[in-house]
Amino acid sequence: MILPWLRAGAALVALLIPLFLAVPAPCGDRQHVVLEVILNTDNKGEFFVYLTADGDCLMSRDDLVAIGFDGPAGTILQTGGRTFISLRSMKDVAYHFDDETVSLHITAAPGLLRKSSIDFRPARRPHVYYPRDTGAFFNYGLNYAGGQPSGHRSFTGTTQVGVRAGDLLLLSDSNYTRSGDDGRFVRLATSVTHESRLDLNRTVLCDLYAASGYLGSAVNMGGISFSRNFSIDPYFVKQPMVDYRGFATLPSEVRVLMDGAQVRSQKIGPGPFDLRNILAFNGVHDLTITVRDAFGREETVRYPFYSTDTLLARGLHEFSYNAGFLRRGFGTESNDYGGFAASFFHNYGLTDSITIGVRGEGLSDLVNAGPRMSWLIRRYGTLGLSAAASLSRDTRAGYATSLGYTYQPRNASLRLLYNRYTREYATISTRTTDDRTRSELGAAVGYGTSRLGSISFDFAAISRYTAPDSERYTLRYSRAVTRDANVYFSVTHTKNNSSDTRFDLGLTFHLGKDVTLSASSQKEDGSDYQTVQVQKSAPVGEGYGYRVAASRSGMQGGDTASVNPYVQYNGRYGTYSAEFRGDCGPGSADSRQSLALNASGSISYVGRTLSFGRPVSDSYGVVKVGDLEGVGVYHNNQLVGRTDRSGRLFIPGLTSYVDNHISIDDRDIPVEYSLKEVGKYVSPPFRSGALLAFDAVRTRAVTGRMETGPRGKPVPVALGQAAFTLSGKEVSFITGRKGEFYLENIPAGRYTGTVRDARRACSFTLVVSPSDDAITNLGGILAENCH
Repeated sequence: MILPWLRAGAALVALLIPLFLAVPAPCGDRQHVVLEVILNTDNKGEFFVYLTADGDCLMSRDDLVAIGFDGPAGTILQTGGRTFISLRSMKDVAYHFDDETVSLHITAAPGLLRKSSIDFRPARRPHVYYPRDTGAFFNYGLNYAGGQPSGHRSFTGTTQVGVRAGDLLLLSDSNYTRSGDDGRFVRLATSVTHESRLDLNRTVLCDLYAASGYLGSAVNMGGISFSRNFSIDPYFVKQPMVDYRGFATLPSEVRVLMDGAQVRSQKIGPGPFDLRNILAFNGVHDLTITVRDAFGREETVRYPFYSTDTLLARGLHEFSYNAGFLRRGFGTESNDYGGFAASFFHNYGLTDSITIGVRGEGLSDLVNAGPRMSWLIRRYGTLGLSAAASLSRDTRAGYATSLGYTYQPRNASLRLLYNRYTREYATISTRTTDDRTRSELGAAVGYGTSRLGSISFDFAAISRYTAPDSERYTLRYSRAVTRDANVYFSVTHTKNNSSDTRFDLGLTFHLGKDVTLSASSQKEDGSDYQTVQVQKSAPVGEGYGYRVAASRSGMQGGDTASVNPYVQYNGRYGTYSAEFRGDCGPGSADSRQSLALNASGSISYVGRTLSFGRPVSDSYGVVKVGDLEGVGVYHNNQLVGRTDRSGRLFIPGLTSYVDNHISIDDRDIPVEYSLKEVGKYVSPPFRSGALLAFDAVRTRAVTGRMETGPRGKPVPVALGQAAFTLSGKEVSFITGRKGEFYLENIPAGRYTGTVRDARRACSFTLVVSPSDDAITNLGGILAENCH
């Protein structure tokens, strides 16, 4: 009889324990309880809370921060070494205790809560390989050109040498031309470049191209250049991006639409939220933010903004400082340098709406400098202002001003430009020019939709001090008539000493992959021209491309017909092309033929590998897939070739700084081989090499049976734990119920180990013989010396 009563009593205690735990425990005039805390309808979980006799609630400061408060403030009490805050004393906070659910409901103003942040900046791809291999390449090109009836023949050879070690790059170009009995060798440019991906700075020594910015000049010189070059990181966004701040009273879902298309949807907790780094292409855009709370209520905000890449984000610097000696006779002379020159520009993002800058250049007898500013006029486009002054030893001071405006509403564009120059204004490149420009006026307006096509009108007028003025008007229209066909039309009217009007009409058809058929007709005063062309683009890897064009031109003296075939083949070890042009005029003396032949290639070195291939156009790489031949290699999902007998393939066209995806076709891998990866991303520096290894390991299996007992009557060592030593490391395995075992990639050799089952431990010896078989069966392995 006692046992049933004991069982009932235990059950009653089990039922009452949760109730006792929920009852507040006295602590002076405060009760310490564990409550479920709900903040603005969002369940935050269970926390310790003090309930006071007068109805106040005390929560630790750390717990308030944990549930979402940002710097909670109120009356502070110290209990048990912890800091508690009175909810009653907190401004804009309400609360109540629910006896039925044993929960504490807190309602707080959104401004008191921690901010949620949603970053729209495109995330950088993880696990990108940034090579710093030491490498070198040598590009060469051979060209032959000949024609009839002139009998003229010429031969040209071009070379380029590049050596990279870490952040240093040496480049040197040269050209050799032979025409008749006259041969000439010219060094084109030689430079040493240091660049840093961390700060995007670039330093160039020797030959360089220096530009001082708008209203200035661009010249070749030999010297030194130091610049901030954002192209070193093409994923770096230098232009201002849009931020938006809002509040969510309750747990909500935020939907963000750009021009009607959804770009992000994300759930957030109650409190303020930030939408950061919203990027769009140039022009006017409508940002729509919809906040839908837990009860289904929606609040929508429309936020129009203007985006432009002509401005720098606030705090960014862009600059170029150059000094050296002007290069003369580039392309015809190897080492002809003139007087000392210097140039610079420096732009700074003062705010996200204003970019300011200064530029300048000078010679020993000329100084030219001036400020510039770009200003975003809210949602109504950008205004550019520039001014400059020049001071020369021989003439009075000269001045130049520039005013530009750009506005791009949806589906439309507007550009205006006006430049004014005094007669004495001079730059490095125009100081010896007599034909000075007085003013330049330009305007362009365009509109386009996918349904109606694109139409634009351009106007340009140039006024000069000594030469005649000129004007040009151009009207263009283009439209896709089908998915694979486009039509365009333009009319250009030019006024100079005389007036001339030109009409252009063209059709383009995409016949298939990489094949295009085009036809065009041109007509201007006194002449007309028609042409038909079929073109197939050469592939990224090995393969061929071609172009065949036939044309007719009519003038007052008669018609001329021309044919112009061209073919190019991308081989494994080079690129080869041939072009023929034949013209047939109204008379036999007007007939002409010309032929051009070209062969080019490269020799490169990287990763202790010498490769021969097509010319290196940017960066390059060598793919290594074990020792497997015939494995397809892809660059950005385009087949570039197959590995040779040593498992290698040379890729001459990696794009510097960007993430190139290099992958291999695992269908070409024999079944007995295993791969750790079939694709990887690589981002090489400019004109650099990279060794890209895909480890293809051949799997060789070793099988057998572990046995013991007298010979002739073996007994399997079932479910035994076996181990032996291989190259200083322990290799362990488990035998099956019949003593069978399976091992992979065990080199040929003799190995001694032990095996243990439930009753005993024994020693064994494995003898693995050299073999090319995928599976080697060792048969029965005797386990002896058991104890």
